[in-house]
Amino acid sequence: MKRLVMLLIAVLVTAQAWGLNLEPLSMRFTPSGRDSIRTFRVRNTQDESIAVRIQMTSRELQSNGEEFRRPADTEFMVFPNRLFLEPGQTQAVRVQWRGPASLEREQAYRIIVEQVAVEQDRPTDEASSGGVSLAFMYRYVGAVYISPPNARPNIVLSSARTAGSNGSVVEASVLALEFENTGSGHTVLREPAIVIRGETLAGESVRYELTAERLQTLAGTNFLAGARVVQLVSLPVPLNESTLAVEHDFGLSK
Repeated sequence: MKRLVMLLIAVLVTAQAWGLNLEPLSMRFTPSGRDSIRTFRVRNTQDESIAVRIQMTSRELQSNGEEFRRPADTEFMVFPNRLFLEPGQTQAVRVQWRGPASLEREQAYRIIVEQVAVEQDRPTDEASSGGVSLAFMYRYVGAVYISPPNARPNIVLSSARTAGSNGSVVEASVLALEFENTGSGHTVLREPAIVIRGETLAGESVRYELTAERLQTLAGTNFLAGARVVQLVSLPVPLNESTLAVEHDFGLSK
C-alpha cells in the first residue's frame, strides 16, 4: 500500500506542470489565536480554465498503518471552497479551525483539493431536473494539524505478543509488536530499528536485529498522536514468550 501511495505522489508531482498545484502541502494550526486561521494557495498550471472544490476530512491511523478518513467540513470554515481558475491563476484559500479552542493532543486532518469537470452532454431527464454530473480529474491531498503548545510525540511499546500463544509458550513464530504514540504530537518513523531477544523452546538464547526493510508497517509511517500500530514479525523459530525482550530505536522527525 505504501508503494502505491509513493507512486501516486510521484504521479501528482509530475502532474504539477500541467494540472493544478496546492501550496503548502502541510500546515500546522493552533486551536485558538492568530494561527487558527491559515492560508493555502491553489494554482491552475494548465492551459485551460478549471473548476476546483476543496474539502476537509479527519485522519485516523489504523493498527495496520492504513489511513481512515471521515468528512470534517463542519470543523473548519473554508473560503472559498469552490474555485474557477483561469490558466496560470493562483487563488488564496483561507481555512479556519472551528473546533475546540483548547486541545490536550494534536488533531490530524486532510485538506483535499480536487479538479472537477462539469459534463455538458447530460441526458435530457438529468438536464431538465437541474442535475450536474461531475468527473474528478487532478487531486491533491494535503496535511493539516491542529497542535496544542509544545506538542511532542512519544512512541512506546505497549505489547509484544504472538498469534496462537498458549500460556508462556509461543505456538506460532509470528510476533505482534504493538506501538502507541502516547505523546501529544505526530512524528514520522524514518529509520525504525528493533532488537528482539529471547529463548527458543530448547532454551537457546537468540537475538534478532530488524531494520526498516523488515518493518514495512512502521517504516515511513506518520505516527499520529494517540495512534496504535501493530508490526508483525516472522521469527525463524518459536520462542518462549516469557523470555521475550524487545528494544526499539526510531529516527523521529516531524
